[in-house]
Amino acid sequence: MSATLPLDKPANVVTLMQQMPQAMLSDRRRLVARIKQSADFSEKQLAKLQLDIESSVKRANARAERFDAVVMQDLPIALKASEIVESMRINPVTIVAG
Repeated sequence: MSATLPLDKPANVVTLMQQMPQAMLSDRRRLVARIKQSADFSEKQLAKLQLDIESSVKRANARAERFDAVVMQDLPIALKASEIVESMRINPVTIVAG
């Protein structure tokens, strides 16, 4: 995400923005908008924003761990992996069904 901030933003705002790539994609636009408005925030509001960002990052990490838990070797189609790869080398448009 390439949201830019003015150079006069305080360091904590820059730190918040640096966390955006690790946040949930669905949260990024909303959180970036809040970060850009944060110059007018109180310390309490900044702390809440930081907690919201941390929560989003934790959810993104948990989701990534769940996807990593799926091991391709456990799937029946994994037995045909070499045949599928060879078929795709011969013809890039390969349909796998079953």
